[in-house]
Amino acid sequence: MFFWLREMAGWALIAVSLYIIRTSFRFVDQRQIFEAGTILFAALLVMRCGTVLIRLNTVARIALQMENAGDGGGKRIP
Repeated sequence: MFFWLREMAGWALIAVSLYIIRTSFRFVDQRQIFEAGTILFAALLVMRCGTVLIRLNTVARIALQMENAGDGGGKRIP
């Protein structure tokens, strides 16, 4: 169940970042370029956090499936 929670949080962060990007375009329409650049930078950071959460969730799910299958993650060094 924790996997779904982490993935939903990642997608929520991406949705929030898209809303922030939309806000920065409003600043561009009003010719406030520096404010738009600052907000766009913040939006890109939020989007990066969302994609990191989604990637970590995918890796954790794959690792759990491999562990349940008995693979153990590849060759073991003696």
